[in-house]
Amino acid sequence: MIIIPLTRKTGFFILFSTRKFFNPLSFQKTAQRVSLVKICILISDDVFFKPKVLFNLLMKRERDVCLVAEVKDDMKNIKNKKHLAPLQFWGICNILHLKLTDLVIRTLARFLPSFFRSFLVNKDVCAFFRVPWVRIKNVNDPNFVRRLSSINPDLVISIQRQILDADILAVPTIACVNCHPSKLPKYRGFWPILLAMINGDETIGVTVHTMTKKIDMGPIVVQKEFTTSPRLSLMDNYRLAYELYPEVICEAIDLLEEKKNPGFPCVPDDTPYCSGPTAEEMEKFKAGELRML
Repeated sequence: MIIIPLTRKTGFFILFSTRKFFNPLSFQKTAQRVSLVKICILISDDVFFKPKVLFNLLMKRERDVCLVAEVKDDMKNIKNKKHLAPLQFWGICNILHLKLTDLVIRTLARFLPSFFRSFLVNKDVCAFFRVPWVRIKNVNDPNFVRRLSSINPDLVISIQRQILDADILAVPTIACVNCHPSKLPKYRGFWPILLAMINGDETIGVTVHTMTKKIDMGPIVVQKEFTTSPRLSLMDNYRLAYELYPEVICEAIDLLEEKKNPGFPCVPDDTPYCSGPTAEEMEKFKAGELRML
């Protein structure tokens, strides 16, 4: 077990959590299966949660995944100009804490023995499973779209924040699929978990939906939820949400692969879109004594 400082309340963050989510020492590959779909995964370069999500996805669907594209989590490539600056959003202490933890994890990924490196960053997870990996800055880059088209995938799964243009949405033979950390149609847009915390929600959802030109508006395929409380920080709630990601994504793949209609409604056209928390909402967050870390 590797322990890295992350939260001020506990003083530590357990990078390798319990068997329920991620335990490399008890790792067993799933039984070999006939590949029925070709899958490409777009995943952000976050080191706190995404490598564990990717590991668990590849444990279940390794033979189906043709490419993993790690997307730089850069707000410049997100088509939205209304976000608060990072300093306004996180605060100086939280930014320093996250930056330090990110640096420690990436440093460990360079110097630890190869087995443990395979669980710290997306690139090494892919190397462990022998799945092709590429790093990109912009999902809509024409060269990347051409490369994706040459693979002719059935599904493109997005676990990142950049918005897909029409060219890339048209690539897969079945659909582009997004995993969104809210129970759509509620909290369509950016930072849904933070808004759920501000509004005092007792549960937080995770939704897998097919993607259209309208953001977070495609038909819903799978939804699940977990219980939260004011004692949990923003990062605590994201950890709980990401624990559900492999389960809901694999369930969605099965449904889409078998062309089954799960019976969920589409997101209504008049559903409001959140472009990110306002300064007033952040003041409400602080007034409620809610925590980021």
